[in-house]
Amino acid sequence: MNAPARKKTRYHHGDLRAALIAEGRRLAEESGDSGVTIAQAAKAVGVSATAPYRHFRDRDDFCDAIAASIFEDFTVEMQEARDAQPPGSAEAIVALGQLYVRFHLDRRKLHDLLWDLENRGEGSECAVVGPRCFAVLLGAIEAYRQNHDLGHIPSEEIALPLWGMVHGFACLAETHAFEQKAPGLDINRLIDESCRSFLIGLERRAGCC
Repeated sequence: MNAPARKKTRYHHGDLRAALIAEGRRLAEESGDSGVTIAQAAKAVGVSATAPYRHFRDRDDFCDAIAASIFEDFTVEMQEARDAQPPGSAEAIVALGQLYVRFHLDRRKLHDLLWDLENRGEGSECAVVGPRCFAVLLGAIEAYRQNHDLGHIPSEEIALPLWGMVHGFACLAETHAFEQKAPGLDINRLIDESCRSFLIGLERRAGCC
């Protein structure tokens, strides 16, 4: 007598956590933060509604993991953009600024998911991954300082104004302010010229000291 056939399961992924995060990213990119639910992700990958809770405490934990995975990818993009330019160059810093604005604009539906969760407590994944993005910028600036005799200025004091500037550009572009006030403006050129002007100003000040 033959043994009864074993019931096949619908789930065949090797890594359920990664599969759920990938689906969560798709949901977020499609519908924003409000469109992300554990139940929808579980249904999409073909597991029970309770299976994800082996990997995530709750929805906030799930969203934090999604955001962290996006920031991890962005860190790699930043490293590639920096490394495509001469080490310690203004071009490397400009490239990071241009990438930051593209990242901001291309992920408009993810803003709540990304920027709110980045500032969560020490136990969150974003609290670990987020600083890595900033570290890439700091590394580019530290190399620039060495090449341009700016060692007396802390890297953070250069990075924060540059970050604030390009973030402001991203917010203005997102609200179509540039289109209204300056139709035809090339935002990449604006970032390039603004970053270089800031850096040149630092060098001139250093030369007067």
